[in-house]
Amino acid sequence: METSPQGRAVRVWLGYALPTLAPAPHRQTLYDRLGQIFIPATVQFMGPLGLQAYIPSIVPTSRHAVVPDEIALVFYPDQATYEAACHESCGGRAYASLHSTVFSFSTEAGRPASHSAFPALFRGDPSQSGALQVLDHGESWQSGQVISEVMVRTEQTPEAFRGAVCNRFREVLEVLPAGLSGVFLYLDDDLCVCWSLWTESPQPLAEGLGERALLSESVPCSVPPSPFAHYAGLHVQAGDSLNLQFATRPAVSAPAEEAG
Repeated sequence: METSPQGRAVRVWLGYALPTLAPAPHRQTLYDRLGQIFIPATVQFMGPLGLQAYIPSIVPTSRHAVVPDEIALVFYPDQATYEAACHESCGGRAYASLHSTVFSFSTEAGRPASHSAFPALFRGDPSQSGALQVLDHGESWQSGQVISEVMVRTEQTPEAFRGAVCNRFREVLEVLPAGLSGVFLYLDDDLCVCWSLWTESPQPLAEGLGERALLSESVPCSVPPSPFAHYAGLHVQAGDSLNLQFATRPAVSAPAEEAG
């Protein structure tokens, strides 16, 4: 699968909360787990393993079962670094296991399973689905302003919905708005998720394509680099979007010692 011209790996994530956390009476527990453990741990565990940028957004409760509870863009230098970070260290495997304390990975009650993928290059073809890279000028997503959007299909047919999304982003590429330097999408029959990076004049790109479930500009924030620091966590609520600020560094790759 093709990635950006710079070769970096971008992971597009849609997270659906566990059935015990998804209903409205339990949302605060979901937000507490995300803010106190999951979001800080992403930086603390994966930063030393090559993480370059992380933009999570908390999606408000929706009447549409297809709407995720959290979305995120996650950046690594390349796919090999991402795979090694997730699978070739105890810290990476421990972090991966945290997902199941918050998110469901099975289809339940009409809600999709949580999933992530590397994007394919956007061709403007309505038959494309999943994660898509529309534009990537290679800037760090830790800098600039990030707009996160979730739009849901309502009265349109799936074909009309996909066609409208593709038309919109073909137009964006034909006449780039001033300050726009990156766009990633997730698209299926019912859902359009859009992340856009701006150096100036940020604006929504998916407005009018369906019913809005999220429109949020990411707020820069930081967490202690060490998971052992005394730290109460982040306070997150529905509609929040964060842009985690942290020092990027070469991935840790210490050889395992042989038993002797």
